[in-house]
Amino acid sequence: TSLHEALGAREKFEEQALDMSQKLCKGDEIVTALERKAHVAASQVSSLQVAYKEEVRTQQESFSSSLDKNMREIDSLSTLVKHLNSKIKFLEEDIHAEKESKASLEIALKNKLHEADDR
Repeated sequence: TSLHEALGAREKFEEQALDMSQKLCKGDEIVTALERKAHVAASQVSSLQVAYKEEVRTQQESFSSSLDKNMREIDSLSTLVKHLNSKIKFLEEDIHAEKESKASLEIALKNKLHEADDR
């Protein structure tokens, strides 16, 4: 009986060892598949990082170019405003001089009319 029990125990042990060996193989296959998936994911992340950096660089260049263009337009408009303000000031001075000249002529005309009336 003891030999029979020992053989039964050995057979059970071998079955368990075979089962464990199969489970280890299955586990190795799963690990290998996961490693492949991790490698693919890492590659995709790397590609996405490159694409993102390129997109950011493109957006920054576009923004910088647009900003430069807008700054040139602002400078141009500022120059135009200064020029127009100068013209407005000149015209205001011209209008003031014309008003003074008109007032002066009106006084002279009134004086002439008074002289003519006095005669």
